[in-house]
Amino acid sequence: MQSITPDGLRYIARTAEDWPFGDKPRQRAYEMAGRTRTMETAAFLEYFRQGPRRGGRGLKPKPRTKKPQ
Repeated sequence: MQSITPDGLRYIARTAEDWPFGDKPRQRAYEMAGRTRTMETAAFLEYFRQGPRRGGRGLKPKPRTKKPQ
């Protein structure tokens, strides 16, 4: 099982064109619980099940090389 940080989730929500929640057409509305926005659990899980991992650092970065002086 993989996990995501709250910052990672907010980044995906801001940048992913296919994010299923929000106020735009074809998006599901957030539900409010007090002052907190929540998402329909089934739709949230389906979003992450249908495609490759989104966000994150991707492949292991190349090691740093020393700059010639």
